[in-house]
Amino acid sequence: MSEQPHTVRLVPPESMNNSASDSIPDHIKVPNLRALLIGIDRYAAPGIVQLDGAVADAEDVKSYLKNYLAVPELQIKTLYDTEATRWAIIKAIEDLGSKANLMEENAPLLIYFAGHGGEGKRPNRQGPDQTIQMILPQDFKQPLGDSTVQGVLDYEFNELLKQLSISRGNNITVILDCCYSGSGTRDASDIRKVRSAKIEKVIPDIRKGTRGCEIAKGFLHTGLRSHVLLAACNENEKAREDGGRGEFTKRLIQTFVETGGRVTYHDLLLKLGHIRGQNPQCEGYYKTRFLWDCMAIGFPHFNVRWEDKYLILEAGFVHGITENTHFTIYQGIDDYPSNPQRILVVQSAGPITSILEPPSGLSTVNTTDTQIRLKPQAFAVLRKVGNEEDFPLHIEDAELHQFVKDTLEKAQRAPLPHRDPRTIVFVDKQTAQLALSIDQCDQAFFTFEILNPSVTAFGLRHIPFRVKRGDLESVIQCAAHFDWHLRRAVSKEKPIFHESVRLEFTKVFKRDRRVESDNSNLNVDNRIKIVVGQDKYGIKLINNSAKNIYPYLFFFDCSDLSIECYYDSATEIVSGKAPLRAKSGVLTIGYDASGWAPWSYSLRQPESIGNGRILQDEQEVDVGFLKLFLSSDPLNLSHMVQYSPFKPPFRPGHRGVTRHPYEALEFCETRIIEVIQRKEFPEDQGESRPRGLWPNTWKFFG
Repeated sequence: MSEQPHTVRLVPPESMNNSASDSIPDHIKVPNLRALLIGIDRYAAPGIVQLDGAVADAEDVKSYLKNYLAVPELQIKTLYDTEATRWAIIKAIEDLGSKANLMEENAPLLIYFAGHGGEGKRPNRQGPDQTIQMILPQDFKQPLGDSTVQGVLDYEFNELLKQLSISRGNNITVILDCCYSGSGTRDASDIRKVRSAKIEKVIPDIRKGTRGCEIAKGFLHTGLRSHVLLAACNENEKAREDGGRGEFTKRLIQTFVETGGRVTYHDLLLKLGHIRGQNPQCEGYYKTRFLWDCMAIGFPHFNVRWEDKYLILEAGFVHGITENTHFTIYQGIDDYPSNPQRILVVQSAGPITSILEPPSGLSTVNTTDTQIRLKPQAFAVLRKVGNEEDFPLHIEDAELHQFVKDTLEKAQRAPLPHRDPRTIVFVDKQTAQLALSIDQCDQAFFTFEILNPSVTAFGLRHIPFRVKRGDLESVIQCAAHFDWHLRRAVSKEKPIFHESVRLEFTKVFKRDRRVESDNSNLNVDNRIKIVVGQDKYGIKLINNSAKNIYPYLFFFDCSDLSIECYYDSATEIVSGKAPLRAKSGVLTIGYDASGWAPWSYSLRQPESIGNGRILQDEQEVDVGFLKLFLSSDPLNLSHMVQYSPFKPPFRPGHRGVTRHPYEALEFCETRIIEVIQRKEFPEDQGESRPRGLWPNTWKFFG
């Protein structure tokens, strides 16, 4: 390893003892973490700019792991300079998943790379996936038989992560402080070194896999479901080092230390601050998890901040926030739920921010302060939704009606975090969305009749699950969450992208270990008909408008009340590199190089779930809805995601959310596509389309 005079060893704060991990607070320690740290300054290939700080960056990460997280040195594997050959990198990743490497289930894994990234042309490739991106090993372009050593290609890297997640779980963090494109020379106006190299040669296509209603079998752990990625910049930017350090890594470690690890990956990125010329990225299905943890924040929450004399909630009606919504303010995650600051209410809701103020007639905590002194980690927890979010429920049986009413009122009085925020209103059957009844076959169970004509029009009239009394409150709250986020819109005006942005729903298949589309399009007039079976499906978005767009796609399953994220645009510190580009831009989901898996569909068969607590009936038809958001700027809509209440632990599965304020949101639009699943579709089987229930809506902000 070459000498690194700029290496700076991190040491714990004064309250910790550098030589004794016992003095590190238990909530900060992660002693079961295992890490692979790769740093390359000196490359064997001629013409590649030699770096100054990649090895030093890796050493700083190592010091952080040892001194702040109490990770034993034996659990940290390093590959520096000449050690970091292509073969050694691949083998080290494989070794993390070997059976000889004794680890507990879902123990955290970290793979860190600092060095050059590169991009080359893919041979004979059509469509949007025309390039191969890679990280460059130290022996890049060295002779190997009749050829030369290549980079670790993006598809190889994803395949390695997929196999690692299959054997060790998906609690994997990947940090890349390198570029994936651009020139290896210095900018004339910028003396900082660029961590990228231009690859002129066409790279052989050795793709092994890609990223998966349910995720299609064989794709469960692949791609963005196998890991969370923190990258130094987006695909068209250059990661730089300055003064012997990678700017991204330096800022990242500072934020690790400042937050003590009590932050989600998404929030961590937004706390990095501005890095000149770089927009770091956070991608992954699990980016709302805490650092190094396989758990996400288990309640819907949003960042809060002061602006002038106003307390700003970093969420608005694009996120489903309405006036008169109540929030409880907390100074940090360790204060939740025992140490609330105040109860505040939304006075006015804008597109992506809202103004909070004390509710009239409701006392607050710490009322001696005229202004809450907010810490950087402060957030607001949803306490009670606005009037527009009331959920209409019908119960015919008087005794059952009183029981449910008493149960819901008791839940409202319960201490946080057990309080459910949505108000249930009891109405007649003609105006309700759902009806609750006693099961006529077994009165120990209860059934749910679907009353929404947008669903019943296709033949789905009952939720195919029967539950006992103890599960009723959870299911009703999930039904209210499901109903609100499906029907809510950002405006009632005509959509601007109705003609210019298309969503194609296509069958996909594997050929030569590549997932490809059969070029079909099952989306006809915003309706998709699927004959259930072994087929797998993907989605293509085509943007013929003049606007760059951040898309977000969710699947609402009307049978089990789950809300699944099908696509989530990457988190950015500053918006500007939308994944769905203007003027014939294409984004594929479930095939090509999208990083998201394909889906398969099936009808439910009778079975008992949870030792008989919940029974599942047979289905002849199933109905769901795809809801597409099209935005001018990055959003975080992860609070919409919901696990089914018909699966253990029978509690609403809201995910946490915080986001960066993008004040000048130009537009946001939603579109809903029906998904009807049957055993077969006879030619004479007509289905009338309900009209006026959920219009495709949009809003222009300017």
